[in-house]
Amino acid sequence: MAVVEGIVLGILFAIPDPIFYLAFFRPFLYGAIVNWQTVTFDLIAFIPGDVIITIIAGLLALRVSRAVGQ
Repeated sequence: MAVVEGIVLGILFAIPDPIFYLAFFRPFLYGAIVNWQTVTFDLIAFIPGDVIITIIAGLLALRVSRAVGQ
């Protein structure tokens, strides 16, 4: 279950930076035109690393909770 939660959280953690910053805030802050290829690339590039890190974090959290006795 920790692995599935890690996958879901990793995908959700990868979404805000490309979508909110590159596609929404950046055009308002800098007057830039949205480059959807960059947004898509960053989204696809961020997902694997975030998924791996959150899977490891979920497994470590599970181990700590078992050690504490929860």
